[in-house]
Amino acid sequence: MDSFQFLKEHIAGFPGYGDGPARRRSDALIRAVAGEVLAELQAGATGTVSGSFEDALLRAEFADQAGRAWLDGDDASAAATAVVADADRVLWMLAERARQDGANADPAAFEAAFDARERAMREAISGR
Repeated sequence: MDSFQFLKEHIAGFPGYGDGPARRRSDALIRAVAGEVLAELQAGATGTVSGSFEDALLRAEFADQAGRAWLDGDDASAAATAVVADADRVLWMLAERARQDGANADPAAFEAAFDARERAMREAISGR
């Protein structure tokens, strides 16, 4: 199953990446999944670990500004869209694994997943 189909099956109302409004909604939904888990993890963490979750949580709350051109655009190549979908799938899977791992979840893994998805969106801009 490709990443787009995976996300449609696992995130209620996931619209995909067909146009600007769909991409913005998809972006908001995947960040909400990650943000919900990060907020739960932060609530149960203490000290410097809590701060680490806070950094990742901020990234879940706000869309990547450099990727806005892709989110707001009206067109995107299928190949570029597939790369973003793959990155979103990785973030979703990380969130689900962290939900199960609880206090053992790694905040740095969220940072890396957000980095990868932001890179995918930036590459999608040039790959239109």
